[in-house]
Formats: sequence, structure tokens, C-alpha cells
Amino acid sequence: MLSRLTALGSLLPCTAVPFVSVARAQPADVVGGWEPSAARLEPAAPPADFVVERRGPVHWVYPPQATEHVRELQRIQARRWPELLEELGAVDGGPLEIRVARNPAEMAAMGPPAHPPPPYAIGVAYPRHSLVLVSLTAPRSGRVGEATSVLVHELSHVALHRASGGAPLPRWFVEGVAIHQAGEASLSRTRLLWGATVAGRLLPLEELERRFPS
Repeated sequence: MLSRLTALGSLLPCTAVPFVSVARAQPADVVGGWEPSAARLEPAAPPADFVVERRGPVHWVYPPQATEHVRELQRIQARRWPELLEELGAVDGGPLEIRVARNPAEMAAMGPPAHPPPPYAIGVAYPRHSLVLVSLTAPRSGRVGEATSVLVHELSHVALHRASGGAPLPRWFVEGVAIHQAGEASLSRTRLLWGATVAGRLLPLEELERRFPS
């Protein structure tokens, strides 16, 4: 498993990176790197009219109006989850709970009240508690987001947590692995990295170790 993590690490920048995503959030039960919070995070109860559905080891919670979108997410999860685990050399360590919301406010309302998702996020993972939250629309604009890639990104956080046994890992590494596994290496990301390099606005890895700006 360690060799696989090392191989993945070789795909990531080793000098400095900008953190520019406004869609994803680093794992929300992370405190000081990849060390999970010792406290038990209890998510809020979903609205009474939400569907609660179990498919194998996955507990799905979603609004009935989003059934069509959720069916697609369920197909993606069933295909990609075993692949994420295999890539990292992880053993499937138990059930998952995936909560799908129509918008970020609804997503936040279904998260743990003590540790809600940041305002910019359309997806967030609580790896220690095997909980993933996904919004179908983006903040402010209300436009339909890329829920499929967001789901894979957040599932990667849970898979990496299981692969490492919850060991402390740098946040930039955790995010880099998720970006890689979700296939988010886009032209716009490359352009942004290049622009930040030319303008001298890259954040050193040492700084990302201390804080992870939104």
C-alpha cells in the first residue's frame, strides 16, 4: 500500500502548488493535516420527506426530486469505489453513507452541526465517519455542478483514510490524490497553475502544511 501511495505522490507537484478549487473541501474531520478528530460527529437528521435507501453497504439519503441524478451517482459509486480502493491498496472497511442535496445550503443542513461544510463547497467528506455529502448545484450561481466528479473526489478521501489506517497525511497530498483519482487534471487547472507560476503566486508546500486557504 505504501508503494502505491508513493507512486501517486510522484504524480503531484513537489515544490509548490496553488489551491484554487471552490468546489471541493478538504476532509472536514481533519484537524492539523490528516489526523481525524477524536470526537464522534453526528450528522443532522435529514428532512422527513427525503428518501433513505440502502444499496449493499451504501446508505443513500436524498430528496425524491433528485432521484434521476442519484441513480447516476449510484452507478458511478458502484463502479468507481472498488477501483479507488484497489488503486490505494485499501481493504473495504465497512459501510458508507452518502447524502445528496439539491444545493449547498441543504447539504450543510444535513452535515454534522458542529463541523458544517465550508460555504464554498459542493462536496465534503468526513472520512473517519465514512460520510460523504454532495450538492447537485454550485454555491451562488445555482448552476448544476459536476456531481459525478465531486462524488469520486470525496470518495477518494474516504478510501485514502482507510488505506492509511487514519495515519496523518499532508492536506495537499490528500487533495492531490483526490484530484488525480477523480480525473480533474483539466486544461483550465493547467492554465491556472501556469499563470500562478509566471506571476509568482504559488503557495509553498510548507505554507500549505500550516494552513489550507479556502
